[in-house]
Amino acid sequence: MTAKPQDDLTKAAEMIQNLAGPVLAGATFLIPHIINLSRKGYKVYEKLPHDYLQLLTGVVFCLAGGFYPALFAAVEAARIGGFDTLVNACSALSSEALTIIEASKKDDKIDKDGDGIADVNQIAGNDLIIRKTELILSKMNPEKVNEAISALYKVWLSVLAVLVVQFARVVTMSLTISEFVSKPLNKYVTPAILPAFPKEYHRWVPVVLNWIVKAFAMSIAWYIQTVVSALSSAMRGGLLVSRSLLKLANKNGWKFIPANHEETNIDEFLAYGMAALGFLFQFSMNFAVPFPFNILLFPFELAEMFLKYQVASSK
Repeated sequence: MTAKPQDDLTKAAEMIQNLAGPVLAGATFLIPHIINLSRKGYKVYEKLPHDYLQLLTGVVFCLAGGFYPALFAAVEAARIGGFDTLVNACSALSSEALTIIEASKKDDKIDKDGDGIADVNQIAGNDLIIRKTELILSKMNPEKVNEAISALYKVWLSVLAVLVVQFARVVTMSLTISEFVSKPLNKYVTPAILPAFPKEYHRWVPVVLNWIVKAFAMSIAWYIQTVVSALSSAMRGGLLVSRSLLKLANKNGWKFIPANHEETNIDEFLAYGMAALGFLFQFSMNFAVPFPFNILLFPFELAEMFLKYQVASSK
């Protein structure tokens, strides 16, 4: 009996060692492509005309602000509180990653014994892990990486502080709903379902019911907040779209339309219509990304869940 945990640990270690080679090969292949794609995307973003960029941002806020309310709020907080810092830190880390990957590729081709087979293909998984760890430590610039990680952490703390303040009503609302429902639940529902469980498990019934009530209350509170976020983002996106269209129309020869939105009410009237259409679209989708876009945007869904968890656990 005592040897079983040790055997399990040994099997887990062997599995990790066996996976080391394929994981490193996959990371060496994927990471450079991801970094290069991100850099190209950022260059395109920088080259976009401001009016078109504002128009695109407005459309996204108008049509999708309620799909990921916490993520949109986090992006906005990062943009205001440290976008340049975030970009510089990510650039520094990506440069270090590319340097290490290039060194790893050269290391994969080394054949010291001259038998025609690379050394990395002739060593065990644990030796490969040690070899690549030593390579990373020797090629990495620790000061540069430390500064970049510290910068990212500071931006994250500022974003989290904004989210906690902005969505504090969600936690408060969920606690209020939970407290409101718990009393009648414990008084009427708990005694009714106790006979359905063995006596030795009776003490678990109110605890589990309390967990269910809290999860239900949190989901209701987040849904209400989603509706509010969708409406506010649709209004903001509508204004961005209408004012961008005014500027573009003026630049393209429609001189009877003023470029300055303060000189006319057209932007407000157009924004009302855009906001209504944007909110109705999100409401018709039940504030969820439709198929198949939900599969493509699944990483955003994970980010949204993580941010909601951080907000809820911060209280």
